[in-house]
Amino acid sequence: MPSLFFLPNPFFRFKQVSIPWKDHLSNPFFAHLQSNYFHDMSGFFCQSLSHESPTFFLPIDPKSHGVPDQHLSFLPERVDVRTSCNGILCCQGRRNDKAYYLCNPVTQKWRKLPRHSADHGCDPAIVLTIESSPDFLTEYKIVCAFQSPHGCEFEVYFSAEGRWRISGDIHFGNRKPISASGISVNGIVYWRTNQLYHLTFDLMTERSKLLFGGTHMGTLGVIDGKLCTTFIDGRVLVVKVLSNPYTNTMPIDSEVKTWEDKMRIRLPKSVRKDSTLSAWKKFEEYDYGRVVSASGN
Repeated sequence: MPSLFFLPNPFFRFKQVSIPWKDHLSNPFFAHLQSNYFHDMSGFFCQSLSHESPTFFLPIDPKSHGVPDQHLSFLPERVDVRTSCNGILCCQGRRNDKAYYLCNPVTQKWRKLPRHSADHGCDPAIVLTIESSPDFLTEYKIVCAFQSPHGCEFEVYFSAEGRWRISGDIHFGNRKPISASGISVNGIVYWRTNQLYHLTFDLMTERSKLLFGGTHMGTLGVIDGKLCTTFIDGRVLVVKVLSNPYTNTMPIDSEVKTWEDKMRIRLPKSVRKDSTLSAWKKFEEYDYGRVVSASGN
């Protein structure tokens, strides 16, 4: 059934077709292949900054991209989505203990993580990264950049060990990572900071450094396996990709740039630069995909 690899998420609806289909779709090998074939965006998880209303899922196409429980009410408490990777959410509870939960909104399977050692703050800058092996054993890590009296430190949760561990690396300086801005690309975690630099943390060496970002605005993402940053310049949506992270070691007169343009999209007048993400307005279709504009409180 090679055509099944291109089914949109959630494909669990097709398990009701027949017993052979159910067995085939429940096979871990199929899940592995399907995750490699289907990379389209399904929708967005939205949440109120005031935490008064529950988190909810907004599908791009409700008929093909829905989830069984859009409010994540299968979890033991109301949560805020802190980070995600490959369809897996890392959420934080709203009760006093601020527990972390890892969940799959499609299958509704979830796991409560053990208590961390450090104080992650009320709005933690955490990033989830998932690594799949050929034997289908999936390991994941969660990295939190937190402030301490010494500087910016890093606490990492290792699923293989089932515990948190504070890294020995400390980043000194006044550049603080911005929560909900982090992303993992090829084993390196990136956060935007309150200045023109991004903070990076290598998961292999457990070493941090600064990367020139070019702008303190924008959103980090991934295009073609490379780190990208997206921001609005006037009425133009600009997407840049990381071309060379080592420009800080090159001569001053070097023409090699850290970032290079990937695309520039002129936005219609209906898209406002100061729009917020709490109320969705419409989708604009372009050759490279969708641009979402929003308005409201």
